[in-house]
Amino acid sequence: MPLELSFEEVYRRHAEPLLRYCYARLGNVEQAQDATSQVFLKAFAAWSAYRGEGVTAWLFAIARNLTTDFLRHQRSDIDVATCKTLSSMVKQPLRS
Repeated sequence: MPLELSFEEVYRRHAEPLLRYCYARLGNVEQAQDATSQVFLKAFAAWSAYRGEGVTAWLFAIARNLTTDFLRHQRSDIDVATCKTLSSMVKQPLRS
């Protein structure tokens, strides 16, 4: 990445591909938009320290980590809800 490349230019070039990637991973437009915004927030926060080439790979690594965390959190929420439902069913007497 040339150092003179502005964050604005990086956003213009990568926002749409990152949104498509996040949507493919999450399957929900609103969640994909949120994840894409978070990618750029994290990248912006680290922008002054970023010195390497391969800004595309860097952004997609951030997106992969964010979507993985989201999916992991979503799965654990479902597991907790399922456990509560099953627990309440076990406490009820069986009907013949």
